[in-house]
Amino acid sequence: MRTSHAIGAGVVVGALTATGIGLAYAGNEVPVLRTVAGEQSAAGQNANTGEQTAGEQGELRPQGPITNTGTREVKAEPEESTPARRQQGSQGKKIAPGEPAPPVPTMPPVTYSTSGGFAGRTVAITINSGGEWKRTDSRSGTRTGGLNVVEKLRLNKLLRSDRLPAEAEGDGGSSLPSGDCADVPTQRVSTRGLTATSGCEDPMPPTFAKVAEVVVSYTGS
Repeated sequence: MRTSHAIGAGVVVGALTATGIGLAYAGNEVPVLRTVAGEQSAAGQNANTGEQTAGEQGELRPQGPITNTGTREVKAEPEESTPARRQQGSQGKKIAPGEPAPPVPTMPPVTYSTSGGFAGRTVAITINSGGEWKRTDSRSGTRTGGLNVVEKLRLNKLLRSDRLPAEAEGDGGSSLPSGDCADVPTQRVSTRGLTATSGCEDPMPPTFAKVAEVVVSYTGS
């Protein structure tokens, strides 16, 4: 359909096409394109910007821009984070919830004893390869217990130290001096078939001394 109207010094000519777009021209003005159907509805979809649009039920749904193929681009939702996915190891192996921790390696049994000195207190402690311990104290009697995982790992590392053989008796290590030292308690630590003692003026070798400290601390003061 074509229309022609005289306005002032110019003529406006409109042509309605199948797309609903008309060409308006008035006098010497620059032709402009106008939509015959008017502005888009506020509830419609802006295909160029991909803004939200109102659905049939009035809810807002995110929409993407229309592609060259005529389909609408839809952004994928981020994958849900689950505890099982968060518990993946450094190598990408999935760790199932509730999966037990790796077993703690068995450790060499160890014994510790101290006696003498001004206090005259005697203490004997044994810890087996599974971490169960027994402590006999001349003051407080006998007690038993078990080491936790962290304690077993720490003590196991000390008991397997390469320094113990060099510090043990018979290999240049410390040995209990002859004679009585009434004012100094004697101590003895044995593990892996190795023994070190201290008393009087001879201190316990450093690695054995650390073993003694940990054993006494983990089983009570």
